[in-house]
Amino acid sequence: MGGVLKYLILVALIVAGCGKKPFQKRIPPPDAFAEYVVEFESLLGSEIYNIYFAFGDLNSYATCARSTGTITVDETRWADLCPLQRRALIFHELGHCVLMRDHTNDGDPISYMNPALRTCTYYEQNIDALDAELFN
Repeated sequence: MGGVLKYLILVALIVAGCGKKPFQKRIPPPDAFAEYVVEFESLLGSEIYNIYFAFGDLNSYATCARSTGTITVDETRWADLCPLQRRALIFHELGHCVLMRDHTNDGDPISYMNPALRTCTYYEQNIDALDAELFN
């Protein structure tokens, strides 16, 4: 009976330790991106894993390398953005890397996946619709 009990305890411990896949790692984003990542996770309803953030020197605002889960943001352009544009940029890139969404091609501007970066006023006026489109 002792051997069976030990076996059952071992199986229970293994199963209990399998809540996350072993290759998943929660990587804290740099402070500059943290509040936007936390908000994205809140709207998503779960944490994101295996996403790396970095500043870099780019010819665009940001990129998402899906193969590595790396989001690189141009530091010079980032400095010129208002907080709502920063939020939209991070949500756009996380849309690529986490939600596996592509750019919208239907001309509908009410999407973070629209490749055009909009004004601060635009994001302020449309934030609820943009969030609903991305997460619903």
